Parts: sequence; C-alpha cells; structure tokens
Amino acid sequence: MTSIFNQYTPEALRAYLASASAYKRFDEQHAYGLALAAIHYYKGTADVRDILVAGQALENKWYESLRRGKPDYAVYDDEFFVSDIWACWVVYSRRYLRMLQKIVTTFEDIKTVADLGCGIGYTTAGLAELFPDARVYGTQLESSFQFRVAAELGAQRNFTVHSAIQSNTDLVFASEYFEHFQRPIEHLLDVVRIGQPQYFILANSFGARSIGHFDEYLNADKKIANSSVGRSFNAVLRNCGYKRVETGFWNNRPAVWTRES
Repeated sequence: MTSIFNQYTPEALRAYLASASAYKRFDEQHAYGLALAAIHYYKGTADVRDILVAGQALENKWYESLRRGKPDYAVYDDEFFVSDIWACWVVYSRRYLRMLQKIVTTFEDIKTVADLGCGIGYTTAGLAELFPDARVYGTQLESSFQFRVAAELGAQRNFTVHSAIQSNTDLVFASEYFEHFQRPIEHLLDVVRIGQPQYFILANSFGARSIGHFDEYLNADKKIANSSVGRSFNAVLRNCGYKRVETGFWNNRPAVWTRES
C-alpha cells in the first residue's frame, strides 16, 4: 500500500472527495477547486483569497455567533470543511509528521497513540506508519461526516476512531485541537487524567483567527485573552509534570513534551 505521506496529489484529492461524498452531499468539482485554492492560500498565495469566499463567510458567521454569546457549532458541518480539512492535511499535518520522522526514536516504549480531533484520519494514518507496533486511534465527534471518513480509512490503514481519549495512551498528538474548546485547560487536565500520556505532541495556535477558535477562553471562572492562553496552557502542562523536549523545529512547532519521572 502506498504511504499515506504520498497522498497529497490531485488524484489523491479526487479519491478523498469520492469517499467523503458517500457520507455528505456536496459538489465534488467545486470542493476540488476550493481545496486547491486553500492549499495555495495556506502556502502564502494571497491572490486566491477571493476564491475562498465560502470560508470567509463561515469564519464571519462563527465570530458573529461569539459576539452574540452563542457559539454556532453548526459551522463544523458546513461543506466548506470538506475542502479545508484536505488543505490542512497537505500543508500542515503532513509537514508535522515529516518532522517527527526525524526524531521518532526519541519516543520510547510507545504502545498506544492518540490523534485528538483526527478530522478525516490522514494524520492518524501517518501516525500508524510512524509507530507500526503501537495501537493507534483518532478521536472525532461520532455525528460528523469526518468520523465516518476516518473510520473507513482506518479500516485500510490500521487505526480506529473513537469519540474520546482512551485510558493508557502513551503518546497524544493534537494539532489545531485545543483551540476549539472554550475551556482548553480544563480539557487538557481531563486528557492527562484519563490518558496518562508520557508524551504530548502539540501544534496550538490559540491567538490565530480561525473558524472554531475563540476571542477569549475560560479557566474556571476566569477569562483569558486568546493571546495569553498559550502561556497558561503550557504552565499547566509543567505543573502536571511535563517538560518541553528540545527538537530544533522552527518556532518549536510542533512542540514535544515528555512527562518527567
């Protein structure tokens, strides 16, 4: 079977869209064009932004719902995500996993790996390749089309999909995940309590404006500006006994944390 790392070509995109169309109704040709435009935009080509008007409108809808005090979680079911998820896999997740390939021997005695908020499962499949002797699973909302696409891919690529983190998880990968919880620190503590991971691999961007991100976050009864929550998040990790591993990755992204003995 071809490595998942090579699944980024136009042919692979068309195959993905055909798979997703079994679970969600959308215009495959339009989604194809949006995905290519999103890839170029995320790589820095600003002149394709006008093509992504659907994403801009959805982002505005999300932030308007925050201003009303009623987050509109229906945005996650919008057909725009069919294309955007693919672009994020091609531009971001693949790169993070390629970087982790260089330090994979850093991670010792890995029996179970979790990909939190696994989307359509391509990153989860990459983790299954990086850790072939481990039990690998992703988490996703069971009601989403993403769960179904990921589960189908998992049957081919040796991973499973669950609704939440499982106990005894040695390594947790979370890219653009905790930002989607208004109480990310409390959720982090739940992940630590339930999974008891030895390692975290994190690519957080709390301060970035994006669909599903918040202007401000909550920790207990305290509001935290999105520009500050990253520091609080990392402080809690340290308080839980984790320390950051020096990887040499640019901008320390993804960040690797290990629990001290």
